[in-house]
Amino acid sequence: MTNNVDTRGGPVPGARPVQEWAKNSQNIRRPVDLRRTEGAQADASARAASSLLSSDGSFAGILSRLSNGLTSSLSAGVSNLMPFSQRSQLLPPRKVASQSAGQGAARNIDTAAVQDLPYANLLIPTARKHGVSPELAAAVIKAESGFNPRAQSHAGAKGLMQLMDGTARSLGVSDVFDPGQNLDGGIRFLSSLLKRYDGNTSLALAAYNAGPGAVEKYGGIPPYKETRDYVARVLNYWKGFGGSPLASDLV
Repeated sequence: MTNNVDTRGGPVPGARPVQEWAKNSQNIRRPVDLRRTEGAQADASARAASSLLSSDGSFAGILSRLSNGLTSSLSAGVSNLMPFSQRSQLLPPRKVASQSAGQGAARNIDTAAVQDLPYANLLIPTARKHGVSPELAAAVIKAESGFNPRAQSHAGAKGLMQLMDGTARSLGVSDVFDPGQNLDGGIRFLSSLLKRYDGNTSLALAAYNAGPGAVEKYGGIPPYKETRDYVARVLNYWKGFGGSPLASDLV
């Protein structure tokens, strides 16, 4: 090795001293051992493949797990970019509590008392179809006709739910003595009254007995003894069938 010195006795112009070169050479990065790097990558790939095959060795199983992982990552990334109000829309919908049973809403569970009543096979599905509690519908039928499909009042009301001829025609009931038609018309009428009075069962029952006009005239349950007794009787039957009137329903 030559020292950076001119043979004539002076330093070579522009040359660095040997000591400075040796000092700077320590900072030079050494070449990466490619064999070790490739070996480590191969080991990582083998471990990843082994984890994919651990639970399901099929090719379809591998693709499924890869797809699920990618979908989860993308969903998380998109969700984090969205405002909280929009992210909440991605959550599964929560079940909303149904209308209070005290407001005549249909319930999923029918009491044994209702299931054992006459015409229960018609009453229960019809009440559910029109959004009325089967127990409430049964209470109205018991008060109106005592479950007698041939019942007829002096005023001309007929059938299980004692429909007047005019009311029956407006509801599309052609045979008031047919249990199926009478129940469908009467329960549909009761359902419309419940909606009209915002779920207030007492007002709906008063209108069923005395007519909506009387309820509108007095701004509530009419002062007729027959109507007040009727509402109290139906609510009492409803409780007996397992219904749960609200405090505002009681007369």
